[in-house]
Amino acid sequence: MSLLNNEQAKAALSIGKKLTHANFTSGEWVRGVGYRYEFEDGCKCDPEEFWCVREDFSPTWRVID
Repeated sequence: MSLLNNEQAKAALSIGKKLTHANFTSGEWVRGVGYRYEFEDGCKCDPEEFWCVREDFSPTWRVID
């Protein structure tokens, strides 16, 4: 299982991959859907909103889908 940095995570989300992160709790994930991101609870947001509070996340993203 390879880990992704933020830029790689953004690229994966842009093609619809489902990701999790070391800071997420068990069962939490985010997936790229069209021009938005969707979460495990069905909520959606714009990429800019998502990344504005996650730019300093460690490079521990991983694809789960």
